[in-house]
Amino acid sequence: MKLYIKQRVVSLLDSYDVYADNFNKKYTVKAQMEDFFKLGAHLHVYDLFGREVGVIRQKVFQLMPTYEIEVDGQKIGEIKKQFNLLKKNFDVNYLGLRIDGDFFGWNYYVFQDDNLVMTISKEVVSLGDTYMIEFNDSDIEIYGLMLVLAIDAALFRGRRNSIWN
Repeated sequence: MKLYIKQRVVSLLDSYDVYADNFNKKYTVKAQMEDFFKLGAHLHVYDLFGREVGVIRQKVFQLMPTYEIEVDGQKIGEIKKQFNLLKKNFDVNYLGLRIDGDFFGWNYYVFQDDNLVMTISKEVVSLGDTYMIEFNDSDIEIYGLMLVLAIDAALFRGRRNSIWN
């Protein structure tokens, strides 16, 4: 099973559409106008019925970008960007997941215990960011989507939304 995340090119606030294998829209991700005036980044994930299924919240006043991940109203983990001059590393406290791969090229693997649960890749030549998530276990779809959004925020949005970066 696959999901495709496509960033909207023309948008005042961060906004993405998420598509399933059949290229039908499955989720919408966007920052809300009321979040524009808050410190730190906030991204809300909605299903096709407009129900909020997840939120990514930046923890402010952190030395390195740190994002809390909430699904269905419950905080289930966080990721924190680690300082490293040669490669991008993350401290992941999220469902026992471990991430390996090339963060510069956005090609990496996500493991739970020793089992590969998903792979993520980024299209290099596209208008707006486009990511493909391939799942080995469809039960973690929303959790995988939230992880990718949090990593994207830590790598790119953090520079705009944090006074420390």
